[in-house]
Amino acid sequence: MERQYRILGMSCSGCKRRISERLNTLEGIEADINLETKMVTIISNQEIDLMNLNKVLEEIGHYQLEDIIALKESEYKDNNII
Repeated sequence: MERQYRILGMSCSGCKRRISERLNTLEGIEADINLETKMVTIISNQEIDLMNLNKVLEEIGHYQLEDIIALKESEYKDNNII
């Protein structure tokens, strides 16, 4: 399973390194972070639990992942597209 998330609170290469190191220590998770777009691609062999990932990131700083698919769906609903 592969998902993309927006990273809130990441502003520098130090943030990127901390987030990457922490996410990549989680079992079954492979994280690839793009500092320029503030996005992370997470590949996992199991279901990705966004709430647990955010709890892990709160341990190292004021970072949060935002599900861009859910945001897009919400925008469509708000604009009566679906």
